[in-house]
Amino acid sequence: MELTLEHTQLQRPEKLTLREEDEASIFDVEYRLERSGAGTRITQISDFEWKKLPRVLHATFARGVRRDVRAQLRLLKQVVES
Repeated sequence: MELTLEHTQLQRPEKLTLREEDEASIFDVEYRLERSGAGTRITQISDFEWKKLPRVLHATFARGVRRDVRAQLRLLKQVVES
């Protein structure tokens, strides 16, 4: 499966926006960085659209996407804290 990744916006150092597209879906992802106390807060905003998935499966797959994003952010937190 081919994945196209497009960098759509950059506002250094606060914001990065990407668009990921493959034959099954389109993801628009925004990362925001904000000073927070002695550290930095990262916020990820993801919007996705299914191209081929039957509507009846949208909610199930959306839960999987949210689970995967949370796992990625937990891993990022572990890396940053170590």
